[in-house]
Amino acid sequence: MQEEEEEEEGAPFLSQAAGCALRFIQRDAPYSAEPQEKSQKSNQPSAEDAHEFLTAVLGQMRDLAAPLRQVASILGRSYRCPVERNLVFRMQNCRKCKRCGSASVREEEFLNPSLDLIPGGSVQQMLQEYEKETDLEFNCECGGTTSAQCSTFTTLPNFLVLQIKRFHFSESYELVKCYDPVDLTRELIVTSSQVPFGEVRSVVDWLKITGEVGHPPNEHPKRQIRGLACTQSEVSGARFWVFFKKLCGEPEKFFKHCFVHNLCPLIFMNASGKNLTPPELPVGEREKLLALCDITLCKVVEALGVSMVIGVGKVAEQRARRALTAAGVSVRVESIMHPSPRNPKANKGWEGEARTRLTELGVISLLSMSNNVMKAHKENE
Repeated sequence: MQEEEEEEEGAPFLSQAAGCALRFIQRDAPYSAEPQEKSQKSNQPSAEDAHEFLTAVLGQMRDLAAPLRQVASILGRSYRCPVERNLVFRMQNCRKCKRCGSASVREEEFLNPSLDLIPGGSVQQMLQEYEKETDLEFNCECGGTTSAQCSTFTTLPNFLVLQIKRFHFSESYELVKCYDPVDLTRELIVTSSQVPFGEVRSVVDWLKITGEVGHPPNEHPKRQIRGLACTQSEVSGARFWVFFKKLCGEPEKFFKHCFVHNLCPLIFMNASGKNLTPPELPVGEREKLLALCDITLCKVVEALGVSMVIGVGKVAEQRARRALTAAGVSVRVESIMHPSPRNPKANKGWEGEARTRLTELGVISLLSMSNNVMKAHKENE
């Protein structure tokens, strides 16, 4: 009986959804499931291709989200757009003048980025090329005409949809399709540094760290070390260091009171190159590894005379508290939210959460710039 009542109650909602879907089909009637002939005036493929159709469908599903939420609210229910929940992600685009170093950063929403086809290549290679730093003509106020530009993921979707661009113009300006096969793998590595807070741009541009990064004796062919020449970003690190740059202005102010310690400064991967975190290691090996990490943490805290340990994330806080208590080191242990793109709350505004938490802990005043310094810093930017 209850199921029947629920079906009856949901009928208006389903009718409304069906009506919206019907309007969508009517409005986009030109998109046909049947193959269309190419235009006689050009060699371009017809507009009704799979990518354009998918983009239109996803876009209109998002457009329908607002009226469906209203209907759901009237019925005492809730509605979440499946496109926004599963497919939408954000990328950070950074443009930096090659003459003066002035940088402009903006974030954009994406649904299905388009990758240039690499004949005989893999999707992993195409994604790396997509994120690779490129030069572009841009007139800067300093008189420079060339800037470097690159894009990096700041959030990750539950499902990543990629378009492989198979069409290109020939020397005679004819549109030609490339039929080369594409290498598909079960795993796709989106970020390349894979080291917590190992954000290359911040390390070079703000921390002013230089030098050569060596190679391990058995380097994985899919995870080659490029050191400071790496052009891809590590999302957590970008959020972490950009926040403290805004807060402190200069790195000297940050390091006057703070020291960033990586509990486990090692990276592990399986045969395919997929990242393995310590919890994924065999229990025996993991405990031996973390025991050494705990000892190192305690030695660092004692050597620096630390008064408060702030774990970035609850796991770091719990591990630090357990290790320091066992070693008899008396120190206050707290935490702030982890900036990982896997954390939904961090994707909604990690900087605000971090600032609020540091204020609660009473340390924000040690890091914040004065109003005059902050104004001068913004003018320099």
